[in-house]
Amino acid sequence: MCLGVQVMSEDYPVSVIVCTLNRAELLSRIIDLLRAQNYSKDKYEIIVVDNGSTDNTRSVVESFMGPSSPMLRYVFESRLGVTFARNRGFEVAINPYLAYIDDDCTVGLDWLRSLMSGYDLNEDIFAVFGQIINDWGDQIKPRWMMTATEKWLGNNNFLGSSPRILDSSHGTREGNLSIKKEALRSFGGFFGMEQFGSRNMASGELKYCLFQAKKRGAKIAYVPGAIAIHHVVVKSRSWMLQRAYWQGITDGLFDYLLTKREFWSLLFRAYFDSVAMIVLFGHSLFFMFLFDQPKCMFHLLRAVRRLGLILSELHLKGNWPRVNSWLREHAS
Repeated sequence: MCLGVQVMSEDYPVSVIVCTLNRAELLSRIIDLLRAQNYSKDKYEIIVVDNGSTDNTRSVVESFMGPSSPMLRYVFESRLGVTFARNRGFEVAINPYLAYIDDDCTVGLDWLRSLMSGYDLNEDIFAVFGQIINDWGDQIKPRWMMTATEKWLGNNNFLGSSPRILDSSHGTREGNLSIKKEALRSFGGFFGMEQFGSRNMASGELKYCLFQAKKRGAKIAYVPGAIAIHHVVVKSRSWMLQRAYWQGITDGLFDYLLTKREFWSLLFRAYFDSVAMIVLFGHSLFFMFLFDQPKCMFHLLRAVRRLGLILSELHLKGNWPRVNSWLREHAS
């Protein structure tokens, strides 16, 4: 059932975190918008986490610092990977609530208030997700890109138009998110799969938190009024296929870390996924012969994701010494 958002009696104290890498030309836009939020200026800070940039990111951030602005801080994180950057942001944050927004997004002046209002839906909510809408700007959207395919680029406007508590984590995105700091700390921070051999483009750093939260009875909320416009850079088919492939590897690693399935169970799952992959490749070929590029690409992406999943399930891809080491550490 959809729930209406209550008006907050006062603004929650929140640290807004922007993780960035070599996007100095975009930072001015998002910092300006965050400084101008319709939110009590003494109730939020802005933290820009520089994840090893080699451009003038630092000087851009420092040009905005001053006594008349909400607190703005620059933090450098030398370990490459968005998981490290997001964790660094929460480690230095001074407020009990965190909000994450991607550096290639723009937001309205009521974005932060709308996002934080999600906590009024239920006292057990530990995280709130906003709506992400892809914007192609002056670029020509590829002919092979259909609405369903855009989900691979972060779009989640399929979740509906009413604030509500989500039954599953499907469609949740790290790029427009608020989370309680203590909850994140209790989960050990963000938990990206790149440490186990996946790639940063499919690190899945929020999945472990959501899994742990569900076990503890915590809830997640979706507030579509907290809109982030994601200014998409046109991706090649090759990039999209790599993204799908590594997503499959991430999903396989994550499943094993949580369940540590027996050998025969893994073989059965690999067999099932192999059949599904063949069917999806068949669908892709069918639509290719019909010259339907969008549907051809959509099914091809799903097939390639299954390929990554199979290779991960069979332990042919991934850092399995690291996986087994982590399992031994958490078994004791």
